[in-house]
Amino acid sequence: MNSERDTSINDFERIEAFLTGHMNEADRVQFELEIRNDPAFAEKVTMQQEMLRTVELGAMREKFEKIHQVQIGKSGKPSQSKIWYAIAAGFALLIVSGIWWQSQPNEFQALLANHLTTDPGLPVPMSAQAEGEYVFFDAMVDYKMEDYELAIEKWNKLLSSSPKNDTLQYYIGAALFNQGKYAGSLSYFEEVLENERSTFRYKSQWYIVLASLAGENKAKIDAVKPLPGSPFTGQINTIQSQIQD
Repeated sequence: MNSERDTSINDFERIEAFLTGHMNEADRVQFELEIRNDPAFAEKVTMQQEMLRTVELGAMREKFEKIHQVQIGKSGKPSQSKIWYAIAAGFALLIVSGIWWQSQPNEFQALLANHLTTDPGLPVPMSAQAEGEYVFFDAMVDYKMEDYELAIEKWNKLLSSSPKNDTLQYYIGAALFNQGKYAGSLSYFEEVLENERSTFRYKSQWYIVLASLAGENKAKIDAVKPLPGSPFTGQINTIQSQIQD
């Protein structure tokens, strides 16, 4: 049996289940991670989504045309009520078309989808740590389990006694970012970026760009100057060059 074909069919069925809301929560979370980490797969999802919308729109158009034909009849002399039904059908079709076009991602959203990444967090050591370290890594477990609110709550308690701790600042920002709270994450990443001794500066700058994409803030993205030696320099330059005026 052709394994490549099986994989294609499997992908098609999974994408369809995701788009139509027939995927359970655990599978949906895993599926969204695949979209974030695999641009080629994300493109497949987008293409199938557009095909599905086109089919739905075509079916809706055919239905309205049938309504129109029934109401107008063969006489070619529609009554006032028949004209109203035809107009109503036309308006409904325009509304459906408008929703379809509005749902298409703009350049910021498309770039964010193509470059979106999630920080996996730090390895959690098995050996005993001091109290502060225990709380930090306990919260890191919550972060890895995607319980970001609980992780933020624990890290904020540590941050209150160590407000300049770049590790806490970075991971609170990462947890907010992973929740889709992009604007809220920016201040934490910016604090880390200003700390020239921080080992999280490269990643903080990268997430500033991504959060700014989510906020469609072209000026902020254009103002970013990749740090010397940053592994994200190429991606930042690509994003800056692809955002049109």
